[in-house]
Amino acid sequence: MQTIGVESEETRVTRAEAARKPGLRFVCGGFDLCAVTPGNASFVRCLNVLRGYSVWDVKGALLQMGRALGPRGLLLEGTSDVEGTLAAVHVWRRNQAARLDYEGRVCVTNFSRGFSPWMFRDVLPRDLRRHAKPGEPVFEWLAAWDDQTQTIRKALRDEIHSQKGVEANRRVFTESLSRLAKMRSETDTRFAHRGVALFKPERPSTRPEVLCPDDAL
Repeated sequence: MQTIGVESEETRVTRAEAARKPGLRFVCGGFDLCAVTPGNASFVRCLNVLRGYSVWDVKGALLQMGRALGPRGLLLEGTSDVEGTLAAVHVWRRNQAARLDYEGRVCVTNFSRGFSPWMFRDVLPRDLRRHAKPGEPVFEWLAAWDDQTQTIRKALRDEIHSQKGVEANRRVFTESLSRLAKMRSETDTRFAHRGVALFKPERPSTRPEVLCPDDAL
């Protein structure tokens, strides 16, 4: 198994070479990863890159990276805060029909900054950030989750007050997510105890500028 770090700035690639070792190398390149690997990558991770691009450039970049995946390969793309304590990431999987199935959006926190569903609005993937407003699916999901969070905080006020910050926030996270899953079946709670929420709609958005499973690679 080989890991390849791809960077568009040649000077950064040169500096990264100091960390090169068997199974790890660095190359200069862009989103066209087929120039680096012949369409058989099992996993592509693109974090905190597309946030600096126009929303209209995101779909093309995702399709380019997706073409480098082998069958059932995964593409993770999204944003985190500077410390890496909070992140929201799209998960795409290449299928046999040369398209990307949407596995969902993963929201992750370690609770060091407290907890509110609206925290994730600041780290949404680039193509969804402008859609965090009433009427959009991502907004409605966060709003529904926030409603359950407020309910849990009121119901467990005394118990939560007696717990330490991280433990209290983790409990609110897991219990509010569990209540949300009963209302919205696309909410996956399997990893809630680890600070991970998975939202699994059929597509991330209905807007044309956002990648959807109908778009061919």
